Amino acid sequence: MAYVVKSWKRAFIYTDPHADVIDRARLQDALRIKRDFKPHKTIGLGDWSSWNMFREGAKDYEISDPLVDARAITRFWDQMEPDLEFEGNHDYRIWKAMRKNDGIIAGFARELMANIQAYTKKNRIEVVPFHARQGWRKLGAHFMGHGYRHGKHALEAMRTHLPGPIIQGDLHTDRFSYDDSWLPGCSHVVGGLVDYSKLLYEEVSTAQYKRSHGLILMEYREDEDRIWHLTSKPGEALKLPNFKPGR
Repeated sequence: MAYVVKSWKRAFIYTDPHADVIDRARLQDALRIKRDFKPHKTIGLGDWSSWNMFREGAKDYEISDPLVDARAITRFWDQMEPDLEFEGNHDYRIWKAMRKNDGIIAGFARELMANIQAYTKKNRIEVVPFHARQGWRKLGAHFMGHGYRHGKHALEAMRTHLPGPIIQGDLHTDRFSYDDSWLPGCSHVVGGLVDYSKLLYEEVSTAQYKRSHGLILMEYREDEDRIWHLTSKPGEALKLPNFKPGR
């Protein structure tokens, strides 16, 4: 029986838009790059909006209207047209709020999530839950998810839990790693599309020096892929590399 080699397909991967405080210039960069790349699949790795109202211990000055957050993410999705969206830790705040003893907050959170689910169903967006074991999907050679570890070695620590290299968001910076484990391949952390200057907690965090924006362009088939990891510093444009996709 003849061996049939499947043709390469293209995936466009972004993360952490925090649509309520998105960097509009980087959004335009991403939309332009997506248009030129012509992906078969568009994937978001989570943290759709900030949902600060539902954060435990949120201060008065941090709280935003979750209806504004919801409208921001649906406007973003209208532009980006994703096929697959992962829930991030910020999005998981809605599920936690649904379990609160406060009936008003819980009821509001349930209605908000129902509206989001109606939108994703109508627009045929598959949503992957925020779950350390079940919140991953494989494409090509890589496992994709929002990310569930923090700190300097978060990427390497997370990689040891999965049977292959990973692509994740969450950390608001761009990194890649070939670690010393038996697992082959390069793992990636992708920087967000968020406007970091609008994240109030950044003002007192030295982590702001490591912030970056990023995108992943992938060509994939079966269990193999080829990756172009685009990155830029805050205030700098994301640019499409000089290559010809679609081999």
